[in-house]
Amino acid sequence: MWLSTVAVCTSLNLQSSVHAETWVNNGTYLWGEATNWQEGTVPNAPGAVATFIGNNWQGYYSYLNGQQFTVGELNISGS
Repeated sequence: MWLSTVAVCTSLNLQSSVHAETWVNNGTYLWGEATNWQEGTVPNAPGAVATFIGNNWQGYYSYLNGQQFTVGELNISGS
């Protein structure tokens, strides 16, 4: 019984629900604008990962513009 359950689970080919996006900010500073994210999609799901990578001379900021967004993970780091 155990072997048949493993075979069924591996044959389903389930897609991961993790969506990782990296902030690049193309000028509008709006979180909800896809062009501000490197991957072209806005992180807005429980499994979404939003990453902000700054450096020593420039910080990043984003406006939510009155909207609500959900992310499962928020990464903020310097380079």
